[in-house]
Amino acid sequence: ERIEKQQHMARAWGEKEASNRQLVDDKLKREKELEEQRRREHEAQIEASRIADAERKANEQLKHAEERQKALEEEARRQEQFAKDREAERLKHEEEQAKIRQEYEAVRQADREREQQAEQARRAEFEARRLEEEKAHAERLAAEKVAREERDRQ
Repeated sequence: ERIEKQQHMARAWGEKEASNRQLVDDKLKREKELEEQRRREHEAQIEASRIADAERKANEQLKHAEERQKALEEEARRQEQFAKDREAERLKHEEEQAKIRQEYEAVRQADREREQQAEQARRAEFEARRLEEEKAHAERLAAEKVAREERDRQ
């Protein structure tokens, strides 16, 4: 009976020892799991921080790219407006030049017409003088004839 009691006590003590070892093992395992969880959480925070930094940098780059795009679009709009203004100015200048050419041609045409009229007037005046001289000559001849006839009759 005593041996059985000792064996029972030894088993109980062995079971308690095993139970204590199991508790210690479980506690160590939980601590390792907690440490692993903390390590993973820390790595996740680091990764989240890296991702947030990358997103922030990407957002800044996007913002700069959008600003650059706006600046390029504005510059393109300004250059297009400048080209339109230059084209309008060129067309206006061409219209003014065409108007000046028309006016110049009109003045030249008027000058040519005046010269033709003056030439016609000179010719008419010349012709009138010629006719006048012929008439005067004919009158002299007629007067001389009449004077001759008058002398002959006398």
